[in-house]
Amino acid sequence: MQINMKFLWHSDDECLDSLRQDGWVILTGQGDREIEVSHPQVTTEDAARIRLHRLGLLTSRALRIEFWPSCQIFTQQK
Repeated sequence: MQINMKFLWHSDDECLDSLRQDGWVILTGQGDREIEVSHPQVTTEDAARIRLHRLGLLTSRALRIEFWPSCQIFTQQK
């Protein structure tokens, strides 16, 4: 499961630190406003939502979050 996060105002270092401390891996950063993250133990959107909710990020007005299925799905379609 990969997640795309868009910071609506600015990149929040506290938010990034919280993600890292919870085990999220920052895969790519596109400027200071958009990142893609993944977590090795998160395989479903529900599990991702639970973890992000615990961090207080799921309902944050400062973020727009998109959930993407695992890359394995895309590689199997070739």
